[in-house]
Amino acid sequence: MTYNRLAVYQYKLLYMLASKPQFVRSLWYTLTAQTASQGFSSPISLLSKGLTISKYDSDRIVPILASFCALFGRLIATLHDGEFCQENVLPGTVSKIMPFTIPEIIPLSTTLKEISLGLVELAFPETRSSLKDSYRTMLTSLNNESTSHYRLKCDPNEQSKNVWPHLLKVCVSLLRQIHTRDLRRTFCPEGHWTAQNLNLPLDKPTDLHLSRRRGPRPFQPIRDFTREDVEDGPPLSTKQIRSITILREIPFVVAFNTRVGVFQGLVAADKLRTQGDLQGFLQGPSIQLTVRRSHLYEDAFDKLSPMN
Repeated sequence: MTYNRLAVYQYKLLYMLASKPQFVRSLWYTLTAQTASQGFSSPISLLSKGLTISKYDSDRIVPILASFCALFGRLIATLHDGEFCQENVLPGTVSKIMPFTIPEIIPLSTTLKEISLGLVELAFPETRSSLKDSYRTMLTSLNNESTSHYRLKCDPNEQSKNVWPHLLKVCVSLLRQIHTRDLRRTFCPEGHWTAQNLNLPLDKPTDLHLSRRRGPRPFQPIRDFTREDVEDGPPLSTKQIRSITILREIPFVVAFNTRVGVFQGLVAADKLRTQGDLQGFLQGPSIQLTVRRSHLYEDAFDKLSPMN
C-alpha cells in the first residue's frame, strides 16, 4: 500500500481490513504511541514541521501512516453522516463500524493537517527553511540520538519516486473527507481547520499563476527549463509552488478572508491583462451586457457564451 494507490481495491485482504474498525484504530494509535514516547523528536512531529526523517524511521512510519489513511478513507467513504457521528450508539458502548468517536476525530484531523502541510514543505524544498537554524538543529540532533543505532539519513527526494507522493495524496484525501463531514455536521471547533503558522506569499495573488497547467511534481527534482517554459514566464519560486499546492489541495487551511482576497486579486490581475491600465478609468476594451437579477445564471451563460 506504500506504492500502489489502488491496492485497497485490488487485494481482497486489504479491502476486508478496511472494514475492520479495530484494525484501523490500532494503526492510528500505533503511530500516536510513538509520538507520545519520543515527543518533539518523533517522526510524526518531524514530518509535521517539514523536516526529513531517518531511513529507519521512514521504513517504520510511512507504511503505517499510508495504510491508515488509505484504509480509513475507504471506510468512511461508505458511512452515512449518522454512522460517522455515531448518533445511534448508546453512551458507554463502542461502535462496530466507526473506529473513532467525534472527540477523537478532532485531534486526529489536527495531526493529519499538520502532516499534510509538512509533506508539502518536503515535497517542494527550499534552500532556506521557515524554521530557525537553531531549532532545526535541535530537533535533528534529538532524532539522531533516538536512532543512534541506525544513523543513515534519508532525503525524501532520494527515496522511491512513488512512496512520498502517494503518502501526500492519501493524507490529503483523508483530510478532505473529514473536512467535508465537518462542513455538514460542524463537530470541530471554530478555527480548527485554519493553519495559524502558515507562511505563504498570499499578499500578492498576481504572483501565484494558478492558470499554469504544468508545474513541478511533488518530491521530484526540478527539471531543466525548456524554451516553452521560458516563453510562459519566469519560473515559480518555492513559496509560490507551495501556495498553489495548498490552495488547490487543502484550501480550507487558509483563512476564508485571505482566500477571498486572493480571489479578488486574481480577478483584478485578469482584468489588468485583458483591459490594460485604462480599466481603472472605465475605458479601454470592455464587455457590455445586461443580466437580470431574477435570471442571473441564465442571462450570464447566454450573454457570455462563445456564440455571442
